[in-house]
Order: sequence, then C-alpha cells, then structure tokens
Amino acid sequence: MRIVVDFPAPLVHEVFRYYVEKAMDEFDQLHNSDIAFPDKIKQIIFTKKETASQIHEDFYQYLMKEYTTGVNYIKKNVCRKNYPSFNGSF
Repeated sequence: MRIVVDFPAPLVHEVFRYYVEKAMDEFDQLHNSDIAFPDKIKQIIFTKKETASQIHEDFYQYLMKEYTTGVNYIKKNVCRKNYPSFNGSF
C-alpha cells in the first residue's frame, strides 16, 4: 500500500532551499580543499548516493514536479554566486 503525502508548499520550498545552500557550501569546501582530484570525485559520488537514499520517494517526486518547471532555483543561485555582476538578470 502506498501512502500519498500532501506536503505544505512553503515548508517544502524552505527544506529544498536549505538543502541546496548546504550542498553548495559543502561542494565549495570540497572544491577548495587540498584533496586530490580523484578523491574529490569519489567523495562527490558517495555523498550524492548517500543523500539520494535518504530522501522519501513522495518528497522526491514532489520536488521533481515543482522544480522542473519555471526558473531553476539551483541554476539561479549558482549564477548569483558565480556571476554577481549579472544578479539583476536572474
């Protein structure tokens, strides 16, 4: 039996934003570390696999539905962070 969960949209968006911000910070720390490149790749793959296994399927499906339409939150924030002079464009 599958239970369908109706997530409150504002809470889902806040959880998603928190996760994205945290993941971007962790990636920046890894990118700027002195770890060898092959080890960085291994760590990225391991972290991605571990995180994916912790997300509830219904929550994941909701996120995919919400964030595959409209302005992509991740792209928008990466652009703001990496290209601050273009912030008005996003």
